[in-house]
Amino acid sequence: ELTLDEKTHNKLIDRSLDAFTLALEVYNRPSLKSRVESFAILMVNAWELLLKAEIIRANGIDAIFIKDKSISISDAVKIRLQDKDPVKINLDTWVVTVKISQA
Repeated sequence: ELTLDEKTHNKLIDRSLDAFTLALEVYNRPSLKSRVESFAILMVNAWELLLKAEIIRANGIDAIFIKDKSISISDAVKIRLQDKDPVKINLDTWVVTVKISQA
């Protein structure tokens, strides 16, 4: 029997993979006018789910909540990635892209 942490980790990984796949499918549809923005939103979501899954695996499910609310992508990045990590730098750029596209 899996623990709650393990079940949640696995579910987040599955959802992350779905979001990654959808991001790539959207990006590869040249007829979509907002494909870059849609790709960015889905890719940031995929990374957020992946990072939260990794936080749960390392620190338990309580580590992704603050006052009964799930932590943000920015919080998850700070917890799991070092400042000079190229993945963090790239992801920070995508997060800004998403914020601009939603403004």
